[in-house]
Amino acid sequence: MTSTVLPPTPDAPQPDVPGAGTPARIARGLVREAWKATLGTIARQGGHPYGSLVAVACEPDGAPLLLLSGLAEHTKNLKADQRVSLLVDGTGRGQGALTGARVTLVGALAEARSETARRRYLARHPDAAQFIDFGDFKLYALDVAWAHLVAGFGRIDRLQRQDVIAPTAGADALIAAEAGILQHMNDDHCEAIQLMAGGLGGGQAGVSSESSGHPPPWRMVGCDPEGIDLASLDGAVRIFFSHLVNSTDEVRRALIEMVTEARLNAGP
Repeated sequence: MTSTVLPPTPDAPQPDVPGAGTPARIARGLVREAWKATLGTIARQGGHPYGSLVAVACEPDGAPLLLLSGLAEHTKNLKADQRVSLLVDGTGRGQGALTGARVTLVGALAEARSETARRRYLARHPDAAQFIDFGDFKLYALDVAWAHLVAGFGRIDRLQRQDVIAPTAGADALIAAEAGILQHMNDDHCEAIQLMAGGLGGGQAGVSSESSGHPPPWRMVGCDPEGIDLASLDGAVRIFFSHLVNSTDEVRRALIEMVTEARLNAGP
């Protein structure tokens, strides 16, 4: 069962953010929450598919970012052919693993040139600061052409670029302010982050440093026009806004709404 998503037309306005449960939302959520993925390159000798495990982060629009060593086999393959696939696996373990969701992104992988790539990768993978400046390491961004989503038995969709990559037009000021937003939320609103992780993101809510003397288990590591990314030592959750936001004021209002909803979900 394959569905093709047609581009929007003036007579068929599209929602700002894909609705919950839609193939586009599932795919975007999988990519945003991923810590790792399987990179498929074309072997420069023999032309066989070559799979390798890589750590993943995202640009503000959701394009995957990879930090690769020039000594790695996959990077050597890229020098001959930039065509790749990236499998993001959201399945579990055990006999029912194949009932879980996964998405394969197909496109070309090239060296990242954006001003956001480095800080966004390090926000997601802070340990990479130890080697990101080594001469043989470079950041790469995936230019997604299309994607293939399997979201459980009988739920199979071929997705187009616009289903996976979010619009960021008009959000330059927000993207530039992202680092400040993250620092403010992590430094001053730890409790709110824990509430959102547990009440909206499905993560196990924790306690903040104010009450326990320990760093909070959840931190905000991303904020973009479609939503926020929260991460702990054990996992990550993606929480979508109800609509696209393009300014810091809109983010503030959206976060207030989300915290209020999370408190209601948490109950007394």
